Amino acid sequence: MGKKDARIRISVISNPYCGFCKDGHKLAESLLKKYPEDVSLQMRFNYTSERSNEKYDALISDLAYIYNNKPENEFLHAVEEWFETRDESKINMLSGGVPTSENLDSLNQMTVENSNAGLNFTPILVINGYQFPEKYDREDIVFFVDELIEDDEI
Repeated sequence: MGKKDARIRISVISNPYCGFCKDGHKLAESLLKKYPEDVSLQMRFNYTSERSNEKYDALISDLAYIYNNKPENEFLHAVEEWFETRDESKINMLSGGVPTSENLDSLNQMTVENSNAGLNFTPILVINGYQFPEKYDREDIVFFVDELIEDDEI
């Protein structure tokens, strides 16, 4: 999401059922809003069909449907709505109100990539391929992004 060829690429690795992930998403989305010309955002939900249940499959399918078929701002709204309410039926209504059956192979593959890179515990923020250091408060990411934007070598 955001500017596809942005110099600053932020990935948020999360799980929709992770309580701590709400703040990670809010932070990443605020960076996207603050720096629309400089930041692109990728949301990488850890999802495997082998370890999910029907509710999780439906939620991920609904979110994928919104991402694939609706404007970017509607997807961001759906993610925000999910983390605020945790109401699967609201997300289903945002996707059109009928059961969706999106192909989730790309999400399974993303999770394999995350796992192979050791990105298992959520939320994780990655900036230009580097995991944001745990020794810093996540809110400090704004200062790092400010510096990266000013850096002409990126």
